[in-house]
Amino acid sequence: MTLAPRAISAPFEARYGVHLIRVNRRLEGRTLPFEVITEQIAAYLDEHVRQQ
Repeated sequence: MTLAPRAISAPFEARYGVHLIRVNRRLEGRTLPFEVITEQIAAYLDEHVRQQ
């Protein structure tokens, strides 16, 4: 599904009821260098290990 900014999707049914999606704005995706996100990845993994 592709929606333009400020567009609202048609209703759709999901596991927990009927939902609508509204797009406020669209941002271009980009790939970050591994060195930039290393700490974020470590923190994410650390948190998930603690939860288990």
